[in-house]
Amino acid sequence: MSSRSSILRIVTLDLGVVTPPKDHSDFGAPTVIQGFVIEMTAGVILVDTGMGDEDSRIDALFKPVRRSLATAFAESAIDPDRIVAIVVSHLHFDHVGALREFPGIPIHVQRDELAAARQPRYTIRSRIEDPSLHYIEHAGDDQVCEDVRLIATPGHTPGHQSVAVETNDGLAILACQAAYTPEEWTDPSFAHPAGAGSAWHREHYLKSLNKLRSMNPVEVRFTHDRRVLRPSNEI
Repeated sequence: MSSRSSILRIVTLDLGVVTPPKDHSDFGAPTVIQGFVIEMTAGVILVDTGMGDEDSRIDALFKPVRRSLATAFAESAIDPDRIVAIVVSHLHFDHVGALREFPGIPIHVQRDELAAARQPRYTIRSRIEDPSLHYIEHAGDDQVCEDVRLIATPGHTPGHQSVAVETNDGLAILACQAAYTPEEWTDPSFAHPAGAGSAWHREHYLKSLNKLRSMNPVEVRFTHDRRVLRPSNEI
């Protein structure tokens, strides 16, 4: 970590709510969808983009209440013209729906995730295969820029990744869906039904979670839980 971090702030974006259908592990429970912004002196990194525009099949299954990125940016005084890169934790529909709003901007993704997303019933293919999208593929942990690192955390999906941010207060982790709730982070044996309980690969999920925990962050944020976990473990 440099003596002075380039990170100005981390912002959580409220991008709406879905209600999972009956064959989902979190059936019937309203589930928040969140993205994140890492604001730096040199620009902004957007982490995940929410659900995007209406889609008849998704709308019928998940009954979404959408909040646009534009609304979320305005609430936090984020200038979208300062976005220099996008990180996608994984390619499920609720994380990549608005990628097409950012043609040509580098999108950092794990190679294994792109391969998985080409399988049937994985995501909305048209939203990740638009020719205007510019993917940067990674194979494991990697640096995006000074003070921002990708951490490969397979488990929820084959190529899930989290983000480590070196701030002036210490290491912040955007776990995304490597942990579903603060409780699951604090005690991995507490397998949330929509976390480790329904992961693509439970063993990889728990290994990835312990990998993040071993980094001893001062702050952890999650995609589907509004609470922020801090050193005191107060949630």
